Amino acid sequence: MRIAPEKTLDLLTKALEIAPGDWETRRHMAEFCLALGQRDRAADLLRRCPALPDDKAGRLAAGELFIRCGEPGRARRIAGGLLGRNRADAKAYLLLAQAHRAEGDRAAAGRAYHTAAAIDESHDDPEFEDWLYTAG
Repeated sequence: MRIAPEKTLDLLTKALEIAPGDWETRRHMAEFCLALGQRDRAADLLRRCPALPDDKAGRLAAGELFIRCGEPGRARRIAGGLLGRNRADAKAYLLLAQAHRAEGDRAAAGRAYHTAAAIDESHDDPEFEDWLYTAG
């Protein structure tokens, strides 16, 4: 049985009314809105979130979702918070690089990407590197 998109949104909305601080419900609803092409609604859901996840993986996922919602500045702040805790966090630098990319800042994106690569040499993102080194 497949649930209609409107019904899914209604159910997620009701779940958020019950627990407005539940990050997972808010994340699922924002991702669902993105899938429906409702980017502004998804961004608004994230902006109104009372608190982001406490764990690193959750914060990285939140940052990536903010970028997908057109809010790279918020992703930069999340990356900055993670780097404030650990200056050698390659994944936080990669989030920062993606945020700068979303803003069109190749120089800053390149610095963050190369810092991440210096910390963790196993990382390889050919698509990002194509963007970084191709004049646009």
